[in-house]
Amino acid sequence: MIYRTPEELCEILIAGRFDPNSCKIICEPLKIYSLAICKKNYLIFMFFYAITGLINAAASTFLGFLVCFKKPKTNINRAFAWFCLSIATWGIAYFVWQISTTREAALFWSRALMVGAIFMPITYFHFITVFLNIHQKKKNLLILGYILSFIFLILNFTSLFVKSVEPELFFPYWPKPGIAYHPFLLTFFLYFFYSWYLLFKTLRQETEIRQKQIKYFLIGSMVGFFGGATNYFLWYNIPIPPFGSILITFFVILTAFSVIKYHLFEIRVILTELLVGAIGVISLIQAFLAETLRIRILGFSVFFLFCVIGYILIKYTYRELKAKEILEEKVKERTKELQGAYDDVKKRKEDLEKFYKLTVGRELKMIELKKEIKELEEKIKSEPR
Repeated sequence: MIYRTPEELCEILIAGRFDPNSCKIICEPLKIYSLAICKKNYLIFMFFYAITGLINAAASTFLGFLVCFKKPKTNINRAFAWFCLSIATWGIAYFVWQISTTREAALFWSRALMVGAIFMPITYFHFITVFLNIHQKKKNLLILGYILSFIFLILNFTSLFVKSVEPELFFPYWPKPGIAYHPFLLTFFLYFFYSWYLLFKTLRQETEIRQKQIKYFLIGSMVGFFGGATNYFLWYNIPIPPFGSILITFFVILTAFSVIKYHLFEIRVILTELLVGAIGVISLIQAFLAETLRIRILGFSVFFLFCVIGYILIKYTYRELKAKEILEEKVKERTKELQGAYDDVKKRKEDLEKFYKLTVGRELKMIELKKEIKELEEKIKSEPR
């Protein structure tokens, strides 16, 4: 195809997701017409990176919804749901940005994805402090983090934060940082690193179940963090593609495993309720859509029977969970009693050791005094009168 200028042709090539670095533009002597010869051989990579954003968004949205649906007023549930929402916002905008065909659209969606990225560190830090029950002690850091996040949010849709989008590797539109982006990136790393430090610090002081939860959080968040951090190389013209973006989903999956296996958010009850509800709605719709009266009556009978069975199943799940909570509480109380008894025995042992040292020391002193007295008596006897 022939276009008026090489600049115009270059813009169209970028919009068509051709790599301008691998294309050859031929101009006739008067430079009125231009011809581009190129090969489109990297769409599969573009599709892969776009899909990673969509997968990350779907996984975080699903898990965040499950947690928030059960107890939306619980601090830890809300904190985790907000963190999942920040990942979901980033993932959805990431997907749309990757499939954008114009510079303006790519710039808008690259700034939109930064909305999620801006709130990721502070929402993660908030979740960790609530999980460790130290959010009141870290209140000042939380307030500071949210203030900085809102400042970055205001700057985000200006050239001070995301300056422009430019071709990088096989990406036609990759965002470039403004002057305000650098302090954000520093804040991003500091809040994540400090959250991990708090988890490491309290790891040995927690119960066995809590230790396993912390380990899963650490492994998952570290893998997801360093995977997602591969997106920052191209911001600074370092030719490394964001191959680790898909690892953010690994964090979501590992967190879900920790949640389900160790009952952090009572996900087992939530999944049971959702499953029963979904099957109940499907059976009710099938009953309404039945073609004959006989099949409709049969469908409603199945629906009511399933409602009874579903109620019993949910009630049993609640009872099992309650029994486990009671058992865990008794174990905790017994552990506390044993710890108190151990501390009492330890104190008595220390008192006995002090008494032993005192009495033994006194006896040794008495022996030394007697020896001195005897030596003095012998010396007096041996002296001439």
